[in-house]
Amino acid sequence: MCIRDSIRENIKIGVNRGWGEENASAFIKVLEEGANVQVKG
Repeated sequence: MCIRDSIRENIKIGVNRGWGEENASAFIKVLEEGANVQVKG
């Protein structure tokens, strides 16, 4: 699996979990969950 496919899959996971349809937001939420951290901004 290439990095692009991996990013796409993580975005899909985030959107399916209801974290919004904005790709960047969904992707960040999945990364946060996987790392058990929260990005503040």
